[in-house]
Amino acid sequence: MDILVIIAMIIHLNNLELSPDLDYSTEARVCVQLRFKYGDHKYHSVDVVASDLYDKRVTVNVLYNLDAGKLSVLFVHVEKFLANGRANYHFHVKFTVHQPLRDQNIELQKPYDKPLYDRYSYDDGVRSLWVFSNDKPFKPDSGTRPRTEARIKRCGKTLQLRIYDGDMKYYKFDVVATDMCDKWFRLNVIHNADEGKVTVFIDGVQKFVVNDRGPGDHYFKFGAYAPLANSSNHMESRWKEIKIYKK
Repeated sequence: MDILVIIAMIIHLNNLELSPDLDYSTEARVCVQLRFKYGDHKYHSVDVVASDLYDKRVTVNVLYNLDAGKLSVLFVHVEKFLANGRANYHFHVKFTVHQPLRDQNIELQKPYDKPLYDRYSYDDGVRSLWVFSNDKPFKPDSGTRPRTEARIKRCGKTLQLRIYDGDMKYYKFDVVATDMCDKWFRLNVIHNADEGKVTVFIDGVQKFVVNDRGPGDHYFKFGAYAPLANSSNHMESRWKEIKIYKK
């Protein structure tokens, strides 16, 4: 009996074990897709396999019985789903990879005449960035507004989320969420480049979907940036547990 066994850890992929008899770059095939949607793990986009799986580690086992043409999905060693295999298709073993965020991956921009510690701190896992409306730009010859931002290298996003008077907006137009100042919230952004869609979640609830802006030079940044008009004197944002996943 030929059974392909995949063992993985979610959310951080760990202890991945694949059959030593297969070359996974060319030969491995798995006819199942397990997708996250609103915290549920689904078989493709239909059947719910397991629920409430955000922000936790769970052991996932996928057993593919090639002779019987059956797929079995187990969570924490309990079978949760059984389905027929999809024969005569070409499939590859793929998984989403967590990209670690380290200090060497971050480039910090702040008013050029200020030391970094005057506009940025990193304490107990929290990155705090602040700027004042009368600060200088990030370099002497720049005509941009004051900013203290962290730019993640080798990453880009085709979306801006800004806070105006407590409202989170897509650029300065559509309201994504309200009453967002002076509190912690969880922000998730999913960019499906194949479909050209960007989806925004606040505290696990989908709030906004928009078309991306196509190919271009984009930066993945977070921090405080003074708007063109009616800036507050002091602007600050705090961030923690930043994670990047790449498919």
